[in-house]
Amino acid sequence: MRKLFTILIIFLVGFHLGSKYETKKGTDNSDQYPTLSLKSVSIAKSTQAEKVANLERVFLAYNSPLATQSAYLVGLANRYNLDYRLIPGIAFTESTLCKFYPAGTFNCFGWGSARIRFSSFEEAEETITKKLATHPYYNSWRQNQNNIGKLSQTYNGADTQKWTKTVIGFMEEIENANN
Repeated sequence: MRKLFTILIIFLVGFHLGSKYETKKGTDNSDQYPTLSLKSVSIAKSTQAEKVANLERVFLAYNSPLATQSAYLVGLANRYNLDYRLIPGIAFTESTLCKFYPAGTFNCFGWGSARIRFSSFEEAEETITKKLATHPYYNSWRQNQNNIGKLSQTYNGADTQKWTKTVIGFMEEIENANN
């Protein structure tokens, strides 16, 4: 009975979070892909310390084990020239910020349908960030990194609209964390 209750709670949280965010339509020759619409240029101008503080604030609000990973995630994003909010957005969508994922895998990012095991969160974060930034499979998305809808087609593939809306919504939540 307890297991059924836990599954029901996970389903309801996932359903609520997926429906919480609105999609913004893209302008890349097609309206079929939702895109991330930054409200300001503040993300690009934010210092590393401000980005780390934003992540920590949001991770702590969700009681996420990723709170200790904030500086590492920002550093990876800088190294691979990706938006520092992307990997947390994926973790939020795939596992409610690493609260629900296959035990012992450190794979709270849904990588390989969460069947791939990593030895630590750091290994998972490094692998996924590097692949998104360098693997030819993601070339189409890298041409316009704001087009999370294109990323979802290769990263997720199943429910791209819901996945995209949730990733974008959480990235925007991080952007607004200092307000």
